[in-house]
Amino acid sequence: MTRVFSATLVGADAKLVRVEANIGGGLPSFTTVGLAETAVREARARVHAAMDAAGLSFPLGRITVNLSPANVPKVGTGFDLPVALALEEAQSKVELSKPIFVMGELSLGGGVQAVAGVLAGLESARAQGIKRAYIPHGNQKEAALIDGLEVFAVHTLAHLLDMLHGRVKERPLQVSEASTTQPKSTQWDSIRGLVLERKALQVVAAGGHHVLLFGGPGTGKTMLAKSVPEIMPPLTRDEGLEVARLLSIAGELNDDTESHIARPFRAPHHSSSLAGLAGGGAGFAKPGDISMAHRGVLFLDELPEFSRQTIEVLRQPLEDGYITLSRARAQVRYPAKMIVIATMNPCPCGYWGDPRRNCSCSALQRGRYLNRISGPILDRLDMTIWVSPPSLDLLATTKPEIATDIAKVRSRIQSARQAQLQRQNKLNSELQWHELHQKAMLCEQAGAFLRNLATKIGLGTRSYLRVLRVARTIADLNKDIRIERKAIEEALMYRQDLES
Repeated sequence: MTRVFSATLVGADAKLVRVEANIGGGLPSFTTVGLAETAVREARARVHAAMDAAGLSFPLGRITVNLSPANVPKVGTGFDLPVALALEEAQSKVELSKPIFVMGELSLGGGVQAVAGVLAGLESARAQGIKRAYIPHGNQKEAALIDGLEVFAVHTLAHLLDMLHGRVKERPLQVSEASTTQPKSTQWDSIRGLVLERKALQVVAAGGHHVLLFGGPGTGKTMLAKSVPEIMPPLTRDEGLEVARLLSIAGELNDDTESHIARPFRAPHHSSSLAGLAGGGAGFAKPGDISMAHRGVLFLDELPEFSRQTIEVLRQPLEDGYITLSRARAQVRYPAKMIVIATMNPCPCGYWGDPRRNCSCSALQRGRYLNRISGPILDRLDMTIWVSPPSLDLLATTKPEIATDIAKVRSRIQSARQAQLQRQNKLNSELQWHELHQKAMLCEQAGAFLRNLATKIGLGTRSYLRVLRVARTIADLNKDIRIERKAIEEALMYRQDLES
């Protein structure tokens, strides 16, 4: 039985695949079975040319390549190298004493080229007890992030066979830590004024809350949104591996991101398609911007300009922290624990409520503009903040403000996050209803105040829950054990009405 294994991507994970080859009598033919998509079936031509270039004899006869398990769709070009090796094994030219993991695309000249999803494939191989792996030289930096198995970088098909035959001695890749980095403070230090808004963004970063910033053009909404990754704590090693895995699957992991992984900041244009935001595409459902923002920030500038259908795809990620993509042959799930920061103008012309300019929009036009965002989406955003234009005197000053001391801000946010993880092993924005009542530690006076106010202003169940989550984060930032009334009042201040 063959001992060659590879992997196919299934969402954010990889499924181990046994690669078998059989050479029978009859007219020459090459058949690949096991739900292989087009790129996998095209391996025949690449493998044939690569074996010729390496001086190997391509077998004659009826060749059948089986990719097992047969009920799992096989995608990608990473099966080229294992198929070539399986053919050599079928001709008894290679003997493998133990199972090995192989992944790589072959060029017509026999070179091994980098492929997407190596990180996820190696994790799957390690979980199944495989101890040795051979991957493309171009993927070696991401492969070095995995410990628990020996990984060798391969340059060519001939190079792989030389290693397996013992003609070439290579050392396995040295395991390296997934070092994380934090972006330089360029946006946060540039903010002048906007005291309430900066205070709100600290709550956003500390608790992982979603926020809508609305106000006229030039008020600083975009700058505020871009400053959030600067005040968030660096990724932990496990979070860094999650981000690296998604980058690897999407084919976006390069020499820079492999060794220095920062919190993602994705800012899709409002013309982005549904597949671009949610994920999808022909064959393999690739992750979209929602998943690529995992553990970071998804910035949606001018939210009403996105199509209604595109905006509505945010419902599941905002509520559950993941997105499910259904296809004819499979259903895949991608993580989506990100902070959504959306911005919008208060009206089509953008100057409603601006003391400097008159609004030219009618009440009907403004109503239609605001109605582009559905109630369920607004209800899933923890905070809605009106951004007022700062004074020109503040913009002209070059003296840093005390409130912009980013080192103190980062330390405060880091302490608040650590308190949440120690108390409940998750951020406050991820707490469910039953968990929140157990962990919130709401004092009796504050609870009565919130219930009475919720009845008076008509807060729904979801809105009530989100106010409580935000209040818990405010209490953590203030290092309060219990949620006091002042935290409830501040949380309600961060939930402003778009109509007012």
